Amino acid sequence: MISEADLGWAGGIIDFQGHIVKKSNTMRAAGSMQITLYVETSLTEIITKLGRLTATSPEALKTRLRSPDIARRNCVEHCPEAHVHVLYEGGEMPPQQRWTVSGASAAIVLWNLRDLLVTNKEPWDWALAMTLASTRLAGQGSATAVTAIRRMADAGWEMPPLFRSVTEQQAIREAK
Repeated sequence: MISEADLGWAGGIIDFQGHIVKKSNTMRAAGSMQITLYVETSLTEIITKLGRLTATSPEALKTRLRSPDIARRNCVEHCPEAHVHVLYEGGEMPPQQRWTVSGASAAIVLWNLRDLLVTNKEPWDWALAMTLASTRLAGQGSATAVTAIRRMADAGWEMPPLFRSVTEQQAIREAK
């Protein structure tokens, strides 16, 4: 079971740095969408811990060049006309990593953290409802969801009621 401290930590990180993306692609059934929850940061410790909690691997992002907009300074002291100095020092941004969960895994994370998320920055309730409604537990397209549910259960996450049948069936198979 995921500890309350880890749930609180994850809730704080996701509340502050988490993002929701709605994806539609040709590999999905017509009209269906995939909800993805992600966190991007240069702080490796955060991404590593999120990955450990969800039994996922972080993704290293391509290094980006620093934007000249970062170093803009409004000049109001020594110049006769108001303008902006651009101090471009060049170089690369710090290496970034991304932690991602989607579909059933995103639903499980959001379901467990739903009472801890306090911002209105992202549509947490909408994303949870959409992931629960779009997750197939039987038939074509269900293998990935069932595998994700089992992985998250093995990592210690509590299951939403809709997903409990998957983990109960696994327990029955393992008992035989």
